[in-house]
Amino acid sequence: MNKVKNMIGYQSEFFEVLGQSDKTDKSYCTYWYCQCTCGRLFEARGHDIRRGRQKSCGCLSERKTRKHGALSKNARPEARKTYTSWSNMLARCYNPKSTSYRYYGAKGVSVCARWNPKAGGSFANFLADIGYRPFGATISRWLDTGNYEPGNCLWQTREQQELHRFCKRILREYPVPALYGLRTAGSPQPTI
Repeated sequence: MNKVKNMIGYQSEFFEVLGQSDKTDKSYCTYWYCQCTCGRLFEARGHDIRRGRQKSCGCLSERKTRKHGALSKNARPEARKTYTSWSNMLARCYNPKSTSYRYYGAKGVSVCARWNPKAGGSFANFLADIGYRPFGATISRWLDTGNYEPGNCLWQTREQQELHRFCKRILREYPVPALYGLRTAGSPQPTI
């Protein structure tokens, strides 16, 4: 069995280790008594403390959910799903570790400042512009082009998104200049 590393006095941003607990788990990992900045006492695994996985007593995640209420336990299910869509949209555009980043952020797709929290936007603005996520729908951009912004985004089902991809492919193979507002050489101005 390994020698226990003394962690008394260790301080993180949100808690301080006060002493060793008698509790151990199946893998014989030692637990420590900690005091959070909010005042609560809690026990945490030494392994999690050393690796930075233990952030607080849990109040840090509560603070995050209180910010807009979409993740709280008593929030509407639509609010949680809408928040997840918003969060995933941001990750696709700005987090290189996201599996979808290469299709969005790496190609220059961005989120408008009104919805981007790093640019002063918020989830509340997103919710006001787009509304709650309907059952079975996901966030989509018109014909999968442009950025994520109020005039270019809508909730669509998978079938609707597949139809848009099909239309986009057809327009790429058989371009119709009038749809794009363009004129070819020698053609008259299109009238709509």
